[in-house]
Order: sequence, then C-alpha cells, then structure tokens
Amino acid sequence: MTQQQSRRHAPTLRILEEGQLALHTGDHKLVFGSEQPDFIKTAVSSLKALIDDPQQINAALAFIHSSEPQNEGEALLAMHAYTAHSLALTSAGFAQRSKHTQAFEAYTRQFGKLSDVMVRSMEALRKLQGNGGQKIVVQHVHVNDGGQAAFVARGED
Repeated sequence: MTQQQSRRHAPTLRILEEGQLALHTGDHKLVFGSEQPDFIKTAVSSLKALIDDPQQINAALAFIHSSEPQNEGEALLAMHAYTAHSLALTSAGFAQRSKHTQAFEAYTRQFGKLSDVMVRSMEALRKLQGNGGQKIVVQHVHVNDGGQAAFVARGED
C-alpha cells in the first residue's frame, strides 16, 4: 500500500485492557508526522486527557490525519485547531441551553474566540505546509538590448 493510499483511510485507536488506547502500529507517522515515541505518547495522552470518548478521539485523529502533518509542529497545530473547534462547539451548546442573558453572551463570546483560534491555527498550518504563501505571476517579460529583462506585475482580475 502506498502512502497516498494509506492516507485515504484514517487511523483508529483500539481499546486495550484497562481502558488504555493505542494506535495501530505504523499509523504514528501518518497521524502525527513523527516517529518519535515520546512525542507520540505525549500527543495521545493529551488527547485522552481532553477527550473521554474513544469515538471522539478517533474523530480527532482523523482530523489530524487529514491535515497531513509532516512534523511534530504541524501535528501540534492540527491538534490545537481540533481542540479549539471541539471547545467552540461545547460553548455553543452551553449558549444554546443557557437561560440567562449573561451566560448566553459569555458562551457566545467564548465560541467566537475559540472559532477564531481554530481558523488561525489552520491558517498557520497551511502556511507551514506551503499552501498559503504568496504567489507571484509573471505576465509580461520585456528583453531589452544587452539581454536585460524587466518584469511588470499586474493584479489578478
């Protein structure tokens, strides 16, 4: 199976005895962009500390996996984005169920801030991966006598 084929299927955790969770062997690099055991153990432990439900942990792993991290920093940004998203949804739920205006407003503000954190984390990840950088398009090249060229840049329409 090629790396591209294996990326199509998100890895899952399996539940070991005593409620411990473990990634299937070989999925570590695909999920976390790292083969460093200490980083992987810490990342999985962090997810377990924040999320109780194995199904939700698998959703987090699928999200991190879909971000295609190439190193530990990119994996942390993906984890950060997922965590912010999860907490934002929790805040939205609290806001929806709140019976007092002050609580509703506080949860709504929290939702907005966490949503912004998620978006900024994803933008930072995209930039690190080279998908969010500036693009320069050369539309005209004029070559003068003596072999010198002048580039004229025009904005995209």
